[in-house]
Amino acid sequence: MDELFTSLVRYTLFAYSAQTVAEIGERLVPKGMLRSEFRSPLREWLSTGTGLALSVASGADILADLGLVLDPPLVGIVITGLIVGQGGRFLGNWLSSIPRAVPGSPKMPKG
Repeated sequence: MDELFTSLVRYTLFAYSAQTVAEIGERLVPKGMLRSEFRSPLREWLSTGTGLALSVASGADILADLGLVLDPPLVGIVITGLIVGQGGRFLGNWLSSIPRAVPGSPKMPKG
């Protein structure tokens, strides 16, 4: 159980890191240099690339952690990178959908 919790925390941190790097990378591009319809794909590519880099560098394999060991192991590592890279956006959207009960916190949009 302790190992499962450690893996969950690791993948959550990877996803958060990938999303943060992508948001920073998007902000570094001057507004006039990139058309607005390319900003969202840029963020997704940066997030996916960061997720891939983190999983390849660490050897993280979510499928192996779940008991599905692939041969060669690089396949599972790349799949993990893709999941982590796109999982940050999903995690951020999910966390922002949770109503805040803290006084003075921003109100969630309705609808």
